Amino acid sequence: TIKIVVKITEEDFSRAILNVNLIFSADQGKSWYQMLMESTSDYYLVEIAEIPMGSVIIYYIEVYLENGEKIIENNDNKYFYYKVGVSVGEPEEKPSELERNELKGKIRKTEIKPQKYTKNPVASQLPTPHISSEMIKPSTEVPQETINSVTMNNPPKPSANNLTIFGKPQTTIDPELKVCTHCNSKIKKMWSTCPICGKDI
Repeated sequence: TIKIVVKITEEDFSRAILNVNLIFSADQGKSWYQMLMESTSDYYLVEIAEIPMGSVIIYYIEVYLENGEKIIENNDNKYFYYKVGVSVGEPEEKPSELERNELKGKIRKTEIKPQKYTKNPVASQLPTPHISSEMIKPSTEVPQETINSVTMNNPPKPSANNLTIFGKPQTTIDPELKVCTHCNSKIKKMWSTCPICGKDI
């Protein structure tokens, strides 16, 4: 974070100062930003964050008076310069005359309307990606696969000649049955033990 301090008082103008804006560029004049400077007793200051070391800040000042008049302080169209990388307590480092001339030559001659500065101005300039329904459809559409229907076949019925572990399946009720006195199940008369409850009869 760097601080730019400008000494301006109302004694310098015929009217009271309404506000002061800093107009600056950190990319050799390709893009410009504006920030409202904070007022103190006899100077105005502003803090700029996330400026890479070694960058040269090109700036000028806009002073707005209470009567609507705008006064531009731009060093007679030569601008002001500040080279980032000065430690606290050290004298302000300014770019050399050669650097200033090169930067001035790279500044666009066409008038560029300054943007309002945010903490990360580069990110604020990035366009919002446009997503259309055609872009979404290929990624979300589930491919339709042909599913063969499965025919459920009923299990074959056992033939009358098939034998089970209990002998040949009976299709009629055995007339010679007796009732278990313990569980009331019908069992064969020849059985002395009920196969249902396991008790002797």
